[in-house]
Amino acid sequence: MASYTVAEAAAATGLTAHTLRYYERDGLLLQDVGRSAAGHRRYTDGDLAWIEMLTRLRATGMPIREVRRYAELVRRGAGNEADRLELLRQHRQRVL
Repeated sequence: MASYTVAEAAAATGLTAHTLRYYERDGLLLQDVGRSAAGHRRYTDGDLAWIEMLTRLRATGMPIREVRRYAELVRRGAGNEADRLELLRQHRQRVL
């Protein structure tokens, strides 16, 4: 499995390393970012895919608190898809 340093992840996502660390600290990622033996962050392809999703949600103007709520629902796994869809539908209505 591929892994990326914070600098590589920043380049791949178009975000700054600071923003990536903020997303991690603020509970927006689905899982803890892995660490190398030296303690440096190592992002996976899955992390980058999720960060792309976060970036798209933010680009629509979704507030961080709602992005955080959506991430919480996804982390809980199957069974709350209706809640996720409702959150997205409500946001869509505000955007329209």
